[in-house]
Amino acid sequence: MAASIGSISVLRMEGRVTPMAENVEVYHRPGVDGVGLWKTGKTAPVSYIITEADVSNVGDHVNAAKALAGTLVTVTHGDGSSASNVAVIAPPEFLSARAITNVMGGLVGGAYLVRLRWSLQATG
Repeated sequence: MAASIGSISVLRMEGRVTPMAENVEVYHRPGVDGVGLWKTGKTAPVSYIITEADVSNVGDHVNAAKALAGTLVTVTHGDGSSASNVAVIAPPEFLSARAITNVMGGLVGGAYLVRLRWSLQATG
């Protein structure tokens, strides 16, 4: 199964979106046995994911990825698992583009292998 972030299909994806979890604050009062707990809501930390895609035009791929900044997307991993309503916090950071000299199984025949670093956060 192909991995993707929103409409951007990728060959490889390093990392996963951390799901939302309940935050709990612990309260201790000096001289009193016991502990108090407060649930302060569900949040998720920002997850950083690195993707690799084979593309024929680096600029078009990077611009399409940057257009997702500030939107909610579905992130699908290569194993078929997915996370919905994931916020793209900022435009992805361009890491590298390498020319592909020989195409073998698995690549669609793009001229470049492009790596991007995404900042994503689960919202629900």
